[in-house]
Amino acid sequence: MLSVDDTQPVMDPGASRGGAGGASGAARSGPVRRGATKRERAPAEGMVRFVVDPRGTVVPDVAHKLPGRGIWIEAERAAVERAVTRNLFAREARRPVDVAPDLAGLVEKLLVRRCLDLIGLAKRAGQLTCGFDQVCVALAAGRPGVLLTAADARSDAAKLRRMAGDRAWLAPFDRIEMGAQIGRAELVYAFVEGGGVDGGGLARRLVGEVRRLAGFRTFEWVVPGEGAVSYDRSQQNEEVCERNE
Repeated sequence: MLSVDDTQPVMDPGASRGGAGGASGAARSGPVRRGATKRERAPAEGMVRFVVDPRGTVVPDVAHKLPGRGIWIEAERAAVERAVTRNLFAREARRPVDVAPDLAGLVEKLLVRRCLDLIGLAKRAGQLTCGFDQVCVALAAGRPGVLLTAADARSDAAKLRRMAGDRAWLAPFDRIEMGAQIGRAELVYAFVEGGGVDGGGLARRLVGEVRRLAGFRTFEWVVPGEGAVSYDRSQQNEEVCERNE
């Protein structure tokens, strides 16, 4: 069976090892689904849902809100590509379907948009601190939250990473992507205030979306106690950055 509803609480794989802000992790309750490719049960929040629209087109439902029977795929580029090449969507829908050749690329774009929208929402909510010096102040004050640095930030980002301590640090976007979301030409350093991984609010939601995005885009990110992707962009971006936002 493709997807399984399960009302039992599940433990986030990284939760028991602690999270940002130094708090020990706790079980995260939520629906469980069986991924279509690995056939393993996992929290739905770490997967991507697809539905078939009335025209027979497979549509990514990254918000898990569209009507219809869901087809659940692990949030990994390889898993989505396997589902396409193996004609899995047609088999599970029990009907002919149209599938975009670069369905995984479309999912990546949608996840990027969800993450950037959360940054914009944090700004409107007064929970976004921008600029190197301002972020230094926020980190030094011990505020809970998530550090964001542009993927093309230069070496001073290392200072902020050290100051982040046991708070999550993410670098999924370049300075242009980050800046455009808040009406600037570019943004290099930012801090989203909130409860971090184990708390609620925008910071936790951002970490959750970045976890999914990491299955489709290579970037540097660290959530203490959990897995991380490390990708050295230093040669590509050696001369690109200025210090300030």
